[in-house]
Amino acid sequence: MGLLINADLETSSGPTTSVYLRIEGYRYSKLNNELQFTTSAWVSKDESDKFQKIYLDDEPGHALGILSPIMTVYVDDDSEGVDISIENFYKFVPKYKEVVEVPIFEEKEVTEEIPYVSFDSEGEEITLYRTKVKTEKVQIGSDKVEKIVLDRKAGENPLQFCYDELKARLSAMIPSALIEKK
Repeated sequence: MGLLINADLETSSGPTTSVYLRIEGYRYSKLNNELQFTTSAWVSKDESDKFQKIYLDDEPGHALGILSPIMTVYVDDDSEGVDISIENFYKFVPKYKEVVEVPIFEEKEVTEEIPYVSFDSEGEEITLYRTKVKTEKVQIGSDKVEKIVLDRKAGENPLQFCYDELKARLSAMIPSALIEKK
C-alpha cells in the first residue's frame, strides 16, 4: 500500500512522471489517540518492494530507488513547478467535530426540613424539624456546543488513518487529483 503522485516531477534522481510514497513504520498511542509515522519516497513501487525483506534471514535489499524528500512538481504543461518537501516524520491526533448538548446549571438556595427525634417535657418522643439552607446546582436548560472528539477508530486501522493524513497533507501542496492510493 502506498500513494502515487502522478505528475511531471524533478527529483534527486532526475525527472520522472510519478513518485511512490510509502509508510515505513507507525506508532499508535491509545492514551492520547496519537498517531506517529515515518515515510519514504521512491522512484517506483517496484523499487520500494525490492528494498523490503521477505524472509527473516534475507540480506537487506538495496535502496537505489529511494528519493530525497525535496522535489519539484509540475501540475500542468504551463506550470513553473511547485517545490514540495515531504517530511519523513509525521505526528497527529485523529479527531472530528461534533455538536453536543451541554447542560446549563444555576446555583439556587434550597431549604430543606430535616426531621429529628427529641423529647418533650413529659419524656415523650416527638419529631421536630430543623431547616437547613444550602446552595445546589440546578439544571435550568441546555446549550448546543461544537466540540472536538477524538476519533477512536484510529486504533482499529491506524495504517489507513496514516495514509489518509499523508494524502491530506500532500493535497495542501499539490492538487489531490494527482495523488492516488496504490
